[in-house]
Amino acid sequence: NNAGDAELSPSHGGWSSLCMQAAATDSSDSDEDFDVFQRAPAGYECIPVNDAWPPSARYESPSIAALPPIPCRNSVTVLEDVVPEELADQVYKFAMEEKEGKPWGLYLHTSDILHCQEATQELRLAAACVKHLWFESVAHRAPHLFTAQAESLGDNDSAWSELMLNKVHGFEVWCLTGGEGNRCDYHIDFAEFQRYQHNVIFFPMYSATIHLGRADCEGGEFLANRDGLSHYVRTGYKGAHVGGANAVEDEYTEEEEAKNWQRVEYKFNRSIIIDGSLPHCSSRVKKIQPPSKRRIILATNVYDHFVGPKVSRFPIHSPAWQKVIKFNNIISKLSKSLHRPQEGEGGEKEQEATYGPYGEIISKHMMVEKQ
Repeated sequence: NNAGDAELSPSHGGWSSLCMQAAATDSSDSDEDFDVFQRAPAGYECIPVNDAWPPSARYESPSIAALPPIPCRNSVTVLEDVVPEELADQVYKFAMEEKEGKPWGLYLHTSDILHCQEATQELRLAAACVKHLWFESVAHRAPHLFTAQAESLGDNDSAWSELMLNKVHGFEVWCLTGGEGNRCDYHIDFAEFQRYQHNVIFFPMYSATIHLGRADCEGGEFLANRDGLSHYVRTGYKGAHVGGANAVEDEYTEEEEAKNWQRVEYKFNRSIIIDGSLPHCSSRVKKIQPPSKRRIILATNVYDHFVGPKVSRFPIHSPAWQKVIKFNNIISKLSKSLHRPQEGEGGEKEQEATYGPYGEIISKHMMVEKQ
């Protein structure tokens, strides 16, 4: 928006202040901190992934995907009536009136949710939805997502809270509004700012959506591919390896069962929870009834104590994230222009591939994988 562009203008001091902010908040993240092969906690899987993600032009693919250990890999869980209807209506009104239908996002620490530390309406509404979904609905109806010993917890809310404090650093929350004609292209969820900076794909433990608009939709179904990361590696970001997003749409339309797609319709107060590494998308919305209504999706990514502190600084769709992404897009374009192949005596000189701040680590790992 215009305000954001003004803040990034050199005449407003936006670029330099943004750099200072990123440096101040990211000071603990040295290149060594992002050697995930050495520093990832026990149980993490680290896999090279070439998905043709556009901003990765700053570094040549592949990236490194860091998968956290979870009990239910490649899972899709659907829960109904996950928040009080009054709360759903409040979020809908806030998204449409206060936010004017524009995306918004934030990060909630687990401890703050449990101790009611939310100060603004935006935080209070998001925290209430997170609490109802993850600390009530999941606790009572899908505890297996976090523990294999779910039966030992019983209905002990304090035991569940302690479990979540131990496993979950916090929740990245964002809200999206959609209408007829909208489609969400094939992708995976990850800590976007960290990938911009370090070329590492940090996955959430789980991703979830809550449908908060009282709309009947034709189309607009949620689709996840249960082949997980292997499907994403073959397909690429927004279908980059298979001909684009329309080719992915053709696949789930014509070969839904054969290609292991799971489809879930949009329904008010329904939540869909998936393994955080599952590729997913939504089909095009053909019709909404009544026409005056909109689809409202409140999404959450659940992050552990290894990744959460990194994500909390620039959660997706937050004001800080929007500024930094704009800045990184500028840097990426400059980087591409500065690293074009150079002509020498023998013609064009082949450009050396760079895999991010710790390119040697990725290169060595790839050599080991080939051997």
